[in-house]
Amino acid sequence: KMVKVKITPLDERMRGIPSEVFSVGNKHTGFIKKVVRFNQPTWEPEATLQMLREKTRIIQETEVVNGKEIVRKKQAEAYSITVLPLTAADKAALAKSK
Repeated sequence: KMVKVKITPLDERMRGIPSEVFSVGNKHTGFIKKVVRFNQPTWEPEATLQMLREKTRIIQETEVVNGKEIVRKKQAEAYSITVLPLTAADKAALAKSK
């Protein structure tokens, strides 16, 4: 199943990267290797989106308590995935292909 989405990396170090190659596979779809473009509408397989939702990043927060610097680490989502609605042109193209 293909889904129209916009994927945004939330890690500050990845904001300038236009795309990245991801590999995912299971017994139903086989092995999928895909270039995922960031910050623009694209069609992506559901298996790739599921893998991206599971990816996390580490956030470090520094706090000074009683003169000592304390570093706290948290896990957070690595990507923001926005499912986009189908436009009239998308619907027409899908109807034409069926």
